[in-house]
Amino acid sequence: MKIEEILRKVIKIRLFEKKLLELYDQGLLNGTTHTCIGQEIIPVFFSQFLNNEDQIFSNHRGHGHFLAFHEDKFKELLLEIMGKSGALLSGKGGSQHIHYKNFFSNGILAGMFPISAGSGLSNKIRNKQNISLSYIGDGAFGEGVVYETLNLLSLNNIPHITVIENNRYAQSTSIEDNLAGSIIKRIESFDIQTFAYKDYELISNFDKIKRIIDNIRKKPCPLAFVIDTNRLAPHSKGDDNRTKKEIEEANKNDALNYLTKNIQPSTLKKITEEEEKYINKISEDSINSKNLVSINYSIKEIQKKNQNIYNLKEKNQKMSEIINKIIEKKINKNCIFLGEDIKSPYGGAFKISKNLSNKNSNVISTPISESAIVGLANGLTLNKYSAIVEIMFGDFITLTIDQIVNHATKFSDMYNFFQKESLIIRTPMGAGRGYGPTHSQSLEKLLFGIPNLDIYACDVIHNQTLVWEKMSELNKTSLYIENKILYNEKALQFENNQIGDFNVKNLSNDDFISLISLESLNEYDFIILTYGENFNLASKIMKHFFVEKEINIGIVLFGQLSPINSNIIKSISKFSNKFISIEESSSNFSYGSELSFQINQHKNNFKFLKIASRNSSIPSVKNLENEVIINFDKSIKEIEKYYEI
Repeated sequence: MKIEEILRKVIKIRLFEKKLLELYDQGLLNGTTHTCIGQEIIPVFFSQFLNNEDQIFSNHRGHGHFLAFHEDKFKELLLEIMGKSGALLSGKGGSQHIHYKNFFSNGILAGMFPISAGSGLSNKIRNKQNISLSYIGDGAFGEGVVYETLNLLSLNNIPHITVIENNRYAQSTSIEDNLAGSIIKRIESFDIQTFAYKDYELISNFDKIKRIIDNIRKKPCPLAFVIDTNRLAPHSKGDDNRTKKEIEEANKNDALNYLTKNIQPSTLKKITEEEEKYINKISEDSINSKNLVSINYSIKEIQKKNQNIYNLKEKNQKMSEIINKIIEKKINKNCIFLGEDIKSPYGGAFKISKNLSNKNSNVISTPISESAIVGLANGLTLNKYSAIVEIMFGDFITLTIDQIVNHATKFSDMYNFFQKESLIIRTPMGAGRGYGPTHSQSLEKLLFGIPNLDIYACDVIHNQTLVWEKMSELNKTSLYIENKILYNEKALQFENNQIGDFNVKNLSNDDFISLISLESLNEYDFIILTYGENFNLASKIMKHFFVEKEINIGIVLFGQLSPINSNIIKSISKFSNKFISIEESSSNFSYGSELSFQINQHKNNFKFLKIASRNSSIPSVKNLENEVIINFDKSIKEIEKYYEI
């Protein structure tokens, strides 16, 4: 290790960060940027111990983390922030969302921490002597996912380095006002070996730290380094509430002052002038470039598969057994299954994972930490593993929203078409078992319309093996809903374009959408739009009106709920002028509302009735539960009243 090389890198990054602030003042940049001025020595130091197959995870203040490792990408990063041609990620990432090869950053505080743990877990499973390193700030210790992740790191002995850059400020709030106790003691409480240094002490401890890091490559375990440092610039651009005295004290303790103590003034001047010339040159070139980035938003045409989307071999099997067998086939050396209590002998709350851990070592039972579990799975998918996650109850999907919405669904697109493996999140939804307000909800509507998230509902009609094949494609993030009542039902057999008493018409191979009726017609008195276990109720309603009133009803069963195929909605709108949506979710802002809007794009003069549960919590007591959720008698009355039958 040469001090002059370290010094040169620190100065180069600092000059780059100062240039960004200068360009903002000139109105040449927009958005935001969070500079690491004063903290540069930390990533420069730790980059010395990383190789090209290690993974680095960062946050909103990530320029220095990136440039310390990829020191040939200064210009590409500047072009990215400026939105000019030649940008690192075609302008999609900007300042906070950087990716190149093995480096990943995102703007959500602490959000990348469980993802880095997942990447480290993949290294351990492969028995590779690689590590993941995550940079987080002291402010991240206000986030619950940090503690979930520390627990997972320690429990699984994941080869992972956590570097905490403690600049004693979370945005504008001092550590005294937002953090109780000790960061070091918090980490050590998880039995993670933790080392504390001032940033200027790192160089003198180079050999010791190198030995420590080399050891975890041979004997995997997590490490943490708490580094006291000084952020000299504002949190972002100009927002700085610190006193003049605090800023003066921070500048006095700047690590760069310690680095230059034994450097000849002439050497320091030479290094500074050379790096300043380089930064000015790439800045000038970027400013003068007239070519703005552009993105191709055209949708790639998917080749439709000529396949039967209905159940051919699953007759007389319960849906719970079918899902179990599908997952068993999916788990292999490149696919990990994670969830709470999924190992034998328990096998999950609804026994969907029964005996799977006896047959495959890639079944990982986790603590109760939904956010970190999905984060762990996200990290696996970034490092060549596909992942299946079980969320014990659909009600708990709320705890995973950040990892789904701000990470899993954004990586491929945000990182300019980065290729990740598939992530499947499966969970039981729905009422009918008396589980009460927090274990009976149908919350899928919270995630409808999220870009790059596919949502499927398990049903007895469509071939679930083929549904899982589609969900398992590269770059896919999918939510798979399993209604609890459905588990004991049996898959219906498809034969000669019929399933039992029903005529079946495939409306879309790729989207698993079917028209089901008692008589094969081109037009119906009513069309019911529904999904999942709701098909059972819909079919009873269809039979009732056919027998009692000689009314022909067709059922459109959506196996894939989101995204909605507008071409399919256009074809559905031709079948009738009267539509009924049936869903167990609460009525307000529901799937039926969106379907009604979609039909309105293609059809005038139609009537639409939405049947859904009341807008209230779901009681535990059976008779009260029945008053809230949808059922046959209430549905018949609503339909007869609305359509004056």
